[in-house]
Amino acid sequence: TVTPAEGYGEVNPEAFIEVPVTELPEGAREAGTALMTQDPSGRPQPLRVHKIEGETATLDFNHPLAGETLHFDVKVLEVN
Repeated sequence: TVTPAEGYGEVNPEAFIEVPVTELPEGAREAGTALMTQDPSGRPQPLRVHKIEGETATLDFNHPLAGETLHFDVKVLEVN
């Protein structure tokens, strides 16, 4: 078991950004849609549409597994 602090971190409330819905592609104007953008240095940056309220979209730039407790079930087959 991996806690959020040991894994992808807690959900950062500062990673939510509001933008006009018109800035999203027409096919991406639905909560839960995953998108890709670029950070200021040009590296790919994933994001998710968190919610749509009227003409405002809230985008979530947290890692998709942020805030999640991860559970692994492993079996060691061999030790060298």
